[in-house]
Amino acid sequence: MRAKKIVSLFMVVAGVFSLFLSGCTAKQKTEEIPPCDIPMQTIEQQSLNHYANFKFSVPEGWLSEETGKLSIASASSEIRQVNVDNPEAWTLYIKNYQYSNWGQEYSEEYIKAYHNLFRGETALYKTTLNTAVSRILQSSDSTLSSDSDLLDIFNFIASAYEESNSTPASEGSQYITALNCQLYSGKNGKIAVVKYTISVEEHNYFMIDCIREDIPYLISGCFDDTLEISSGDIALWTANSLEVDENFIVKENKIQKK
Repeated sequence: MRAKKIVSLFMVVAGVFSLFLSGCTAKQKTEEIPPCDIPMQTIEQQSLNHYANFKFSVPEGWLSEETGKLSIASASSEIRQVNVDNPEAWTLYIKNYQYSNWGQEYSEEYIKAYHNLFRGETALYKTTLNTAVSRILQSSDSTLSSDSDLLDIFNFIASAYEESNSTPASEGSQYITALNCQLYSGKNGKIAVVKYTISVEEHNYFMIDCIREDIPYLISGCFDDTLEISSGDIALWTANSLEVDENFIVKENKIQKK
């Protein structure tokens, strides 16, 4: 990795951006998703213990792995064959934003951050991202060595998206810059596409989160102009193709297998 402590996120984040917050506006036009000119394949991946089955499109030759009860990741197969210093740009991360990977429902405030995007409000989403980054950077296990394997990278990225009270967010730390949002008309409803920069340890990660309105799932990727195809380049198309067959019920604020 380029830094001992990185944040996801993937996924997901060319140049130096000034600090600003420009978001989806209520009157903003919903764009059509452009045609995909990259050869794609449809794959299926079960989550941990088969709580959910994911079906989605990624570039030909990409592989997938489960990363939790309600999350998976997909990456180019080349990541196992070459020495890469930016694995976050080779990887897509897909997760549920209503329930954590431990099976607990997120707080109303956390879920509201996602729903607000479809009403033209991005401030709470930016705060949520910043809090997640702050917490993971302060956690004792937030260091990845350069020889970390693919699953370790997936799990690190996943942890940055999990709401945790074990490590309080540091006051005043700002890691999220240049955030903006655009709504797209997907085949099953609107998709909010949030692009932002994570700045940490003098490195910038140019990220993209694609949030589905019809199902509580997000797809996160990272841009890298040096790659022919980075995860950020195909995140929207993957998000539009995503189908999820859930195999759980919720009891006492916890998910259980059906």
